Amino acid sequence: MKFGQLQDSSVQQWIFDTFNGFSSFLAEELFSRTKIKADLPLNHLNEEESTILANTIYDIAQEILSAKALYIYKKPNNKTWATPITLSAGEPIRKISADRWIREELQKDGGILSAETSQMSQKISSLLKKETRKMNKIKDELKETKKTETYKLWGTLLSIYAYKKLNGMHELTVSNVFNEPPTDESIPVNPLLSVSQNSQLYFKKYSKMKTRLQVGQDKLNECFAKIRYLENISYFLENIKTKNELIQLKDELKDSGATIQRHSSRQRKKEKEPSFISLTIDGFHVLLGKNNVQNEYLTFHKAGKEDLWFHAQALPGSHVVLITEGQVIPKELIAKTAALAAFYSKGKSSGKVNVDYTRIKYVKKIPNSPPGLVNYTHQSTVTVIPEDFKISI
Repeated sequence: MKFGQLQDSSVQQWIFDTFNGFSSFLAEELFSRTKIKADLPLNHLNEEESTILANTIYDIAQEILSAKALYIYKKPNNKTWATPITLSAGEPIRKISADRWIREELQKDGGILSAETSQMSQKISSLLKKETRKMNKIKDELKETKKTETYKLWGTLLSIYAYKKLNGMHELTVSNVFNEPPTDESIPVNPLLSVSQNSQLYFKKYSKMKTRLQVGQDKLNECFAKIRYLENISYFLENIKTKNELIQLKDELKDSGATIQRHSSRQRKKEKEPSFISLTIDGFHVLLGKNNVQNEYLTFHKAGKEDLWFHAQALPGSHVVLITEGQVIPKELIAKTAALAAFYSKGKSSGKVNVDYTRIKYVKKIPNSPPGLVNYTHQSTVTVIPEDFKISI
């Protein structure tokens, strides 16, 4: 096993820096199985330990990939823990399918989701399935548009060779003068029409396919936006902690419509400033959105153009804004704020998360999209271990 330039790191740090999605929980099981200390420096590993470490990582990965059920373990505090792999410490109290475990947790009082959030979760899941089916249907309809340029080529070639006679032929082979060197091109034709009429027929097909491609791509982009929005809703729903947060999320879902219809921010009623998560890190003010509406308000109405915007890369999560007040921001503070953005994202339980950050002025709302969906440029990316900070304000 090669460790590159990370010889000064501990084994645990190397694990988090090397493998995406390797959680603290998996790391604990890994070190339990290998009997290797987590804080052991890499350069203290001997060849035998390196081999054991590599083999155990592979074994755990295979167990996860082949898992057919979840194993339920009881923690010292009597709470339960579900895992797709068997743990070296203790015996599972039972084995259960993932679907059944989710249903049971949804029905618990004070479990992962309350009865109200369970209903919302089912609605969101239904809407996600609907949008996914719609997206797949659009993709199927767009398959025919792959011939768009071919129809254009055939129409052009037939117009060049309009003087030829078909004489009842269903296919006309001509020289494709657009290739170098020219090659033969066999073109299906209607023998009841002239070559010129067949040419016009292909130009009409080309125009029709070109329009269908544009309309289909617009619809596909709309589906992608809706799915991203619903995934964000689902993430925030999983992390609701108070009744007020639940009410806000229900209002957001209601405002967006049962089918999450398109609407602009102008159509939305003007509301008072939301109550963001607010804290101080190394003397700098940091704000986080707790739902999509808060994310949008924070990014486009609260933050200044020169403030720094953070978000976990390609994951649902909070918009995090570091108020710069025109000051130069130390790298250490950027890393801490990125770790906070990672913690308040779908990657919270991962060993490491890629977080993008950029100036607010480079973050743009996607036109006609649901709240909270943005595009951004001029970003930098840092890889961090998710970390929470005590809320101070």
